[in-house]
Amino acid sequence: MATRRPAVPRTPATKRPSPATPAAPAEPVRDAAPAPAAAKHPKKSAGSAKRRTRPKVPLRTPISEDSGPVPARAFSGRIIALAVVLVAITIMLAPTVRVFLGQRAEISSLQADIAAKHAEQDSLKQSIARWEDPNYVKQQARDRINMVMPGETSYWVFGDDGSPAATSSGTQTQAGGDTPWTQGFWDAFVRAATD
Repeated sequence: MATRRPAVPRTPATKRPSPATPAAPAEPVRDAAPAPAAAKHPKKSAGSAKRRTRPKVPLRTPISEDSGPVPARAFSGRIIALAVVLVAITIMLAPTVRVFLGQRAEISSLQADIAAKHAEQDSLKQSIARWEDPNYVKQQARDRINMVMPGETSYWVFGDDGSPAATSSGTQTQAGGDTPWTQGFWDAFVRAATD
């Protein structure tokens, strides 16, 4: 920030010849024969001679040798006006910024939702591709609705209480879930061999 120098009242400068302009003689040197124009107008020639004799000295304000930069005032009208303008701009922009941030949050949540929908769409496309495989369709028909191919025979085994044996054994295996898979495999092998 530039500092301003205080205003110094101007005083009339003393008539000193400047070092750049040489001092003119007080009286002009008159020629032996006056010029014809000077003879006609004596006042004009005398005034022009006086004008020529005055040295041109520029007006200067006295500057003290020890004056340094003057610090600026701490508070001024410009600073207060700038503060008022900044507060007004902040008040005017606050709702706009709030709406902007809200919309950014909404956009990011919608983008996350779109990404989730794309993932779900990909899994559904994979499911559709599996259902187009005839072997998968056969397997699902056997497992879900107990269908069999022509020439095959399906058997249902019921327990003492009237429930299917496969369901009750599956329930026991799931409830007992602590048996290792090797033990389950061995039990299934023994059952298959003895039946």
